[in-house]
Amino acid sequence: MELLVEAMRINNPQFLRTMTQDEVQRPVLLASAAALYQVRPHAVIEPTAALQTWLAQTDIGEDVPASLFRLPVPAVFLRFGPQMAAAVDPTLWSTLDRPCTTTGIYIFETCVDERRDIVFLAVGSAPGNPQDLPYALQLCFTDERDSLVDHALNAAPRDGNAATAVAMVQMCTKVLLYLQTPGAIRTDELRRDETAARLARAGGKKVSKLERRLASRYNRIIVGPTQAIQYGSGEVAPHWRRGHLRMQAHGPQFSLRKLIFIAPTLIRADRLGASASGNH
Repeated sequence: MELLVEAMRINNPQFLRTMTQDEVQRPVLLASAAALYQVRPHAVIEPTAALQTWLAQTDIGEDVPASLFRLPVPAVFLRFGPQMAAAVDPTLWSTLDRPCTTTGIYIFETCVDERRDIVFLAVGSAPGNPQDLPYALQLCFTDERDSLVDHALNAAPRDGNAATAVAMVQMCTKVLLYLQTPGAIRTDELRRDETAARLARAGGKKVSKLERRLASRYNRIIVGPTQAIQYGSGEVAPHWRRGHLRMQAHGPQFSLRKLIFIAPTLIRADRLGASASGNH
C-alpha cells in the first residue's frame, strides 16, 4: 500500500496534496485488493438470482462454528446482485451522504501460526461518483469452535462501528455455508486454468490464439438453482417463511452435528397474481 501511495506522490504530487487521507486510501485499498486477488489462486463466485432471493430471506444459526467459514480458493470475489445488495447496503454504507450499491466483495484467507485471518473488502458504486468505494474489515479466528455469528457481531471495522459490517459478513457467510450443504448446486467454470493447461500443450501458431483467449477469461463458480421452487399452503397473504443455516444433531444418540440449509418458502405464492390483478 505504501508503494502505491508513493507512486501517486511521484506521478501527480499536486493532485495528491488536494486529497484527504480517506480519498488517498480508497484507490490504494482497491488496487491492493485487485493485486492480491491476481497473485493468489482465485475465482469469482456468482450466486444465481434464485439463491440470492433465498439467502436474503435466510438466517444463520448462532451455533454455526467459525470452522465452517471456508473459501474454495485462497482469494474470491463474491459478486453481488440486487437482492443481496439490498440486504447489506443500508448498514454497510450508512456513513455516506449518498446512496451506494455493493457490486461485490473480495475475501482473502490467510493462516498465521495458530490464527486464521479473513479479510473482506467490499466494493461499492455510488451514482455520480466515477470511482468505486471500498469498505475493509478483518476477522481473526483463534478458536474455530467459536460462534460464527459472534465473530460477525464483535467485528471492529476501521470506523469502529461494528454494526455496519454485520450484514455484509453474514451475507458472505451464507453463500459460503450454502456451498457446504448437501445438495448445493454449483457449476465450476475454471476457464483460466483450463486454457492455461491447453497453452502448455500447444505449439506454434496456436499459442498466440490461446493467449488471447486466456486474457479474456476468468475462473468463476456459479452457485445456486436457476429458479426457486416455491411451496405454500393455507389461506393467508403471500409472505416469506424465513430459511435457516444451522447445525443439526444426528448419528448415534444424536452426538454428531452437521450443517443443514432449510430454504425460505414463499407461502401462498399463487395469491401474488391475484393480488396484482386486483390492484389494476
